[in-house]
Parts: sequence; structure tokens; C-alpha cells
Amino acid sequence: MTKLARVLTTAAAAAAATLSLGAGAAQAAADPVYLITTDSSTCHQIGTNGVAGNVFVSYECRSGVAGYSVLVQPTHATFSSVYLATLSSAQCNTLGNNGVSGGVWSSFNCQLGVAGYSAQVTN
Repeated sequence: MTKLARVLTTAAAAAAATLSLGAGAAQAAADPVYLITTDSSTCHQIGTNGVAGNVFVSYECRSGVAGYSVLVQPTHATFSSVYLATLSSAQCNTLGNNGVSGGVWSSFNCQLGVAGYSAQVTN
């Protein structure tokens, strides 16, 4: 193989590797995780508290027929007993179970209080 052929082969391999790495980075963004459908105020409270507590990178409150769907991008960081919102028992358990099954947190607690159940999450 001539020197020119080796240089061209090496350059072609490097270009292919660069394109391959670029394609992998573009696919890295994960789909958002659905947590619960609630009213607008509670949706934003869950999102804001989750971002402040390093549970979510970001959140979205998507309007639908039954209310606002809470969609989140998890951080996969370590956090402990981060308060998200006060909900009914059923809502708190739905939120908690969806977060566990979606890989947003490893455990949750629905603590009974005066106004309802405080949703607290840990990872």
C-alpha cells in the first residue's frame, strides 16, 4: 500500500468515527417520564420543587383533556426526601410508583399531613 493510500484510508476511518460519535450524541436525549395528571398549579409545584431538589433536569406541564400531565427529565442524581407536592393518597401513590417505574427515583413516601399526603422522593 502506498503512503497516499494509507493516509486516505486513515482519513476516511477518522471521518467515519467522527460521524458515528456525532450520531450517538444526538440519540442521547431520553424521552420524558410521565408522572401524573393534575391541575396546572400542582403540576408546576411538582416541577419546580423537583428541579430545585435536583430530582429533575427539567419538566413540562402538558395540557390535556383531564388536566396537565407532568413530564420530567430525571437527573439520576442522589437526593433524599425531596418534597414535591401535597396530594390525595391515590395521586401520591400514582406519582411515586410512576417515578420508580420510570427510573426517576428509587423510593418514595406519602406522609399524611393536615392538607393531604406529602410526596417525598429519594434516590
